[in-house]
Amino acid sequence: MKVGDMVKRNEVDPRGNDFVRIGIIVDTMFSNPTFPVPQHHHVYKVRWLGDYGTFWDTAKRLEVISESR
Repeated sequence: MKVGDMVKRNEVDPRGNDFVRIGIIVDTMFSNPTFPVPQHHHVYKVRWLGDYGTFWDTAKRLEVISESR
């Protein structure tokens, strides 16, 4: 995964309904000290569509749906 890739993340709302959140990777780095992942693992900053916001996430929770060039 790299900056510019479109990703999705499957989630469940408070009522138990499944939905998909779509976003764009805007930054990437190894192990953000504020994010609880093992060292030497990539974390990705994703700008989620709508007014949801921009947050760090792990590759395990993201799936690339469209790669940037």
